[in-house]
Amino acid sequence: MRYSLTVSNTQIAISRAIAVQLARTNRTQAWLAVAVKLTPASLSNRMVGRVLWDTDDISTIAAAFGFDSFEFLRLAEAESRIAA
Repeated sequence: MRYSLTVSNTQIAISRAIAVQLARTNRTQAWLAVAVKLTPASLSNRMVGRVLWDTDDISTIAAAFGFDSFEFLRLAEAESRIAA
């Protein structure tokens, strides 16, 4: 995954965790965009770091995958350790 901005490790970890969850659940970014009421372009911009994730994004995305925000952030942290 290539990022457009200099983004924090947390932002990168969130994008990676989303990509992993999409793969694990056999879903697409298009599905997620609909589920979280973002345009596909808006979601894509966040995934590649053109737009930073905010707490509302994280909460909504976590819920779409059946997690609460803190569970999803712990998952993102764990996934970042695996990817490193």
